Formats: sequence, structure tokens, C-alpha cells
Amino acid sequence: RVAQVNFGEDYGKYCVIVDIRDQQFVFVDGPGFGRFMYPLSRLTLTKFTLPSVLRGARAGTVAKAFKSSDVVAKLAKTPQGVKQARFATR
Repeated sequence: RVAQVNFGEDYGKYCVIVDIRDQQFVFVDGPGFGRFMYPLSRLTLTKFTLPSVLRGARAGTVAKAFKSSDVVAKLAKTPQGVKQARFATR
């Protein structure tokens, strides 16, 4: 599942949930985003998934799937993406 960071220094970045530690923490990875353990309270889930990414996938596999599915363009068309672009231009 693709998620957006909603708090902290990575605010606004998109990442992919790769594995689950417990009910409060997940491992995330993505292009330009290292593999970290993140609390779910700092992530906002999006409706987009990467079906070719399996649990515990390597960083290269996640990056290829992220790029080939063109998630960034799809996210830019959502209301949340439009709002983010508007605030970025200000």
C-alpha cells in the first residue's frame, strides 16, 4: 500500500509499506525514501497499491514497481495531490 507521511521532517513524501511489525509500526520504503520503521500514526494511507510488491520486498524491487505503476502521476490527480501542489506553489 502506498502511504503519505503526515508529520515530521518527511512530511508530504510518499512511501510504500513493505512489512508490518505490529499494530502500531510498519516498515516503509520508496524511491528517495530509506527503509525505516514508521509509526502508523504518522502515515496516511492512500487508495493505491503496488500489486507486484510482496511482503519484505527489497528496495530495488519497490523502486521499480513504484516507477512502473506511475503512482506519482495518479497521486497528483487526487484532491489531496492538487491541494499539496497548490500549497507548494505559494
